[in-house]
Amino acid sequence: LLLIALSGCNDRTTPNDPAVQPSQTTGIEQPAGTEKGSGGDKDSQTGTDSEPRVDLFGVALRAAKAGDLDKAEATIRKRILEAPDDAFSVELYGDIAQRQNRAAFAAKMFERAFQMQTQPTETLMTKAAMQLVRAGRAYDALEMIERWIESHPDSIQPRMDLVGLAAMIGMVDHSIPAMQFLLQHINLSE
Repeated sequence: LLLIALSGCNDRTTPNDPAVQPSQTTGIEQPAGTEKGSGGDKDSQTGTDSEPRVDLFGVALRAAKAGDLDKAEATIRKRILEAPDDAFSVELYGDIAQRQNRAAFAAKMFERAFQMQTQPTETLMTKAAMQLVRAGRAYDALEMIERWIESHPDSIQPRMDLVGLAAMIGMVDHSIPAMQFLLQHINLSE
């Protein structure tokens, strides 16, 4: 995956992560369980509906899927101002920045979303590492991949990424434990 990032290609495959529901057409992903209602709130005094609240996350996601990245960005910025601790909104902002080819900003948003989550998904970690590489921050990407390995110890993909990136930046010795893991867990006869 990191080799794709280095080539400047925007196409990528989405890991089979049940915590994420990928869009088939845009690559923008909506974390599972973030479907939000857009109905109004009941006024506690009268029991009647007050003015309906707008689902800014949903509006931004739909705009991104439709390719209206300017609207998506403006809307997700409002959402983050409204709920600065919403890691899913921050991650979506990173997805939008990624599609706008703003690797440095996308990396910053993915790192922020990573720090906000107690159990970051492999998908988020993949996106963060890829954008860190694209932003010219290969050593930070290597650290992200190491955290990915720590949080998902049975996963093969981060070790493959670590070996490739370490070789590219001249730190082959750093990748020896990952190579040993891969040799033990990958069936090379297929």
